[in-house]
Amino acid sequence: MEKTDKLTDHAKREYHLTAMTKMTEFIARYRQPSAAIEMQMQLSAQKRMADNQQVIESLFKVILLCGKQGLALRGHRDDHISWEEEHESTNEGNFIEIVRFRAETDQILKNHLQNAPRNARYTSKTIQNELIEIIGKHIQLDILSEVKEAKFYAIIADEVCDASNKEQLSLCLRYIHGSSVKEMFVDFAEVERITGRELASTILRYLTAWGLPLTNLRGQCYDGASNMAGSRSGYSTIVQQQAPMAVYTHCAAHQLNLAVVSACTVQDRRNAESFIGEVARFFKFSAKRQRMLDQTMDLLCPAERSKKLKDACRTRWIQ
Repeated sequence: MEKTDKLTDHAKREYHLTAMTKMTEFIARYRQPSAAIEMQMQLSAQKRMADNQQVIESLFKVILLCGKQGLALRGHRDDHISWEEEHESTNEGNFIEIVRFRAETDQILKNHLQNAPRNARYTSKTIQNELIEIIGKHIQLDILSEVKEAKFYAIIADEVCDASNKEQLSLCLRYIHGSSVKEMFVDFAEVERITGRELASTILRYLTAWGLPLTNLRGQCYDGASNMAGSRSGYSTIVQQQAPMAVYTHCAAHQLNLAVVSACTVQDRRNAESFIGEVARFFKFSAKRQRMLDQTMDLLCPAERSKKLKDACRTRWIQ
């Protein structure tokens, strides 16, 4: 066999063709590294991560908007949500409806909602609760950071039963930040009992967990109940044993309430509340009486004062 025939035969061999393909690919990737498969996969993964971050950011903004405006996130039902262009026009809750509205001008969010797997859309009630918890934790850390900068602080607490009949102890901190005095709610603490020792233990545990030294605690503010203000077993006394500089102050709002109650008999107070309620209902449930009241107030009161008084009355009656 001649050399030419041998070369022609070699060029057709599979191992030669494989070697040529590999060489061509190597030269192409050497001259243009961005075209490599590994690079393409890395760029695709980076874009997917950036898109997911933008989606999460959009959902965070919706949560913040609902929180700022005091809107409940979920409606009566939030399962079986459809993200298709054509869907049943029903109220699916504030969070879902605002996300749907935002997706009209956010193509990345729209593509995610329509194409992402059902278990990776980040819109379920579980994810909503996680986002709320993350935002709440971030706000709490910001408040605690300000308290630590201020160094000295006071604790304000009160307990009440929630809708599920569980005892909740609300914890607020009072401190000076810059040139202003701040009173910020920080957390709720669920307690099993409302004895002075139990409440004091809860407060001390939370302050320690927040990294706030008890030596910097300068004040306590609670109501005047015996479990709070008692000289022996009140938790203001127990806390003061750990923080001697924490002076107890009876809550001014509770003092005012006690003063109002003591200024009149219980029966007189009930009669007054009942009479005011009946007057409010007399005007509230009749448009004709409301117009007559407005006309009378316009005659008896100056225009500006009449307007303010009517607005205040309407607000009170609506509530």
